[in-house]
Amino acid sequence: MHRVLLPTALALSACHPQSSPVAAPTVDVREAPPMLVASDPTPAPPVARAPTEPADAIKRLPCSEEKLLHSGPSERSLDISFMNASPDPVVMYWLDFDGARVHYANLEPRQGYRQQTCVTHPWLVASTRGKCLGIFLPVREEGNPVVFVGR
Repeated sequence: MHRVLLPTALALSACHPQSSPVAAPTVDVREAPPMLVASDPTPAPPVARAPTEPADAIKRLPCSEEKLLHSGPSERSLDISFMNASPDPVVMYWLDFDGARVHYANLEPRQGYRQQTCVTHPWLVASTRGKCLGIFLPVREEGNPVVFVGR
């Protein structure tokens, strides 16, 4: 079993453009079952629902669509877990309401983090040099989607 450390991440509070990012806690999930994410170092309760596949709740879009995408208004929020399954570090960006990249996290190989977001808010994964590797768009708020970057 690999040790997965969740780095400090930023979360959108609610789904409103005026919301400012809020720091999320760092969590060590060595003791937790796979994809069980605790909000603090104390043992977490069992997950009520199994993680869904990205195809169920997240649409993967080609990087060629980046210039066409931006976050839209939404009241439907969800949590997405991003896991770096690649051998290289990656950088996570939220595409804001103007389509600009907003830096949210750096993930080393085998690191992951949980991100509160909204349906209609695209997330871009890039190399450390800024090259787009994939874009993920939540299409529904049900389930606990997990995106494995680099698979």
